[in-house]
Amino acid sequence: MRNDSIKLHIRQYYAALYENKQPRHLPVKTGRLLAECLNYPLTLLHFLSDNYWQHFLPCGNPMGLLSPKSGDRLLNLGCGAAIDSFVMAALHKDGIEIVNLDVVFTALHKACCQARRAPFEHMLRWLCADGEKLPFQNESFDWLLMNGSFNLFPQKSTVLQEIRRVLKPLGVFCCADLCAASMLPDYFEQEKDAWAWCMSGACTEERLGQLLTSHALECMRLNRRKASGDLLYPVVFSCRKV
Repeated sequence: MRNDSIKLHIRQYYAALYENKQPRHLPVKTGRLLAECLNYPLTLLHFLSDNYWQHFLPCGNPMGLLSPKSGDRLLNLGCGAAIDSFVMAALHKDGIEIVNLDVVFTALHKACCQARRAPFEHMLRWLCADGEKLPFQNESFDWLLMNGSFNLFPQKSTVLQEIRRVLKPLGVFCCADLCAASMLPDYFEQEKDAWAWCMSGACTEERLGQLLTSHALECMRLNRRKASGDLLYPVVFSCRKV
């Protein structure tokens, strides 16, 4: 599949999902139960409506890798339901600014509406744009977060170039996504919905390390949940711009 075809399908798939036009028998756990399993602080998210939790589609919980200080700026790239942003805003009160960016307008609109129910709405910004062409000046952010969105980019070098460009010196990139235990079979390349669910875009840990190193991003931590025989498994990692 061509890269532009993959990106178009992913955009249309998630637009339909947030508009409730996709079947709800999803291939992954979602919702409040998943948040509880991933140890999200649910008491900080009491303002979220029950129906909104169906849009919670993370690959992991990267909150432990984020430690912004007062005055820092954080970009949540491919924010989706923006629940990670809500947690960070609730934890850090007025000290940080969080920019939520997604290519799907409906996702941003729904998240923005939920934010109006929270006391930290003023800390959040919303922007609809393509992650491969970030509309920010160089060195704009101290932190950049992706949760279940890195594998949606077929050209990872392109998005990593943009990540490095917008991070400040020693800025930190935190990510939760899937890795492949070995090179995926060729047929994954043609599976459109597998691209949308972060599977076809998964690379091995070795390849991930090569990509990060080649873009001067130094890996600091990598946590994995891998069982014997897993073809794909979740990882959470952080790396610093050097």
